[in-house]
Amino acid sequence: MKLKSLLISILVFLMSGFMCLFSNSEVFAQVPQTKRSDQDSFLKNIRAKKRNNDLQKARQQKRNSDSSYDWKIRIRHQSGEYNEEEGENRSDYKKDVTDVKIWSLIIGRIGISNLKQHYYSIDDVSNDSNLNVSLRYNTESTIISYTFGDKYTLSVGTTVEIKGDIYVREKDIKNNTYTREYSSTNLDSKYSNIFYYIDTITIGFEFYGIEFLIGTGNQDFKFKDFKCDSNDCSKSADEVYSQTKIKDYWMDFGIGIVF
Repeated sequence: MKLKSLLISILVFLMSGFMCLFSNSEVFAQVPQTKRSDQDSFLKNIRAKKRNNDLQKARQQKRNSDSSYDWKIRIRHQSGEYNEEEGENRSDYKKDVTDVKIWSLIIGRIGISNLKQHYYSIDDVSNDSNLNVSLRYNTESTIISYTFGDKYTLSVGTTVEIKGDIYVREKDIKNNTYTREYSSTNLDSKYSNIFYYIDTITIGFEFYGIEFLIGTGNQDFKFKDFKCDSNDCSKSADEVYSQTKIKDYWMDFGIGIVF
């Protein structure tokens, strides 16, 4: 009887030890797995925060860069001309000459320019070889422009104010006297469609703070209310020299400084 009780006690002891060993090994097996999961989650959070910080820094740098581009200051000077001549002697040739000078200040994208233009033309009178006609005008205008780009730029301008004077004369070549003379200081801008609002186009190339410029332009206006300054006023100024014949477009080149 005692032997049987002893055997039962031994079996109970062995079984309890085995169960304790099994449960401990299971617990120890789970602990490292739990720690690795926490570490992985922690590292993932750190990487995510670093990525977010890098993205925020990149966005801030881009905003700062864009802001500096938007507030660049450009000072430009351009000059250009159009010149067309025919004939050998001043008394019989035809001539169209346009001379343009432009100063511009651009802050960020918006610019303001002062444009001075001098135009002179001389032509024959078709039905009278003893006569020629000449037209001369001077204008000064203010132009507002918008600039696209940074290192390579495109500036588009439109005229907001213009003033000037014009003189039209008919000359007797043989007697070297003016038979009819007209003048005016009244200008009227004319815009038949939206494209006529674009008066100047300039392309710029910046290199170490210096801009190299090339542009073109043609302003749309017409003088009116001519005053006859001679004794013979039997013809109107447009009959003497029609303004539709004026060729006053130009090509210009220039240089600028960028701050």
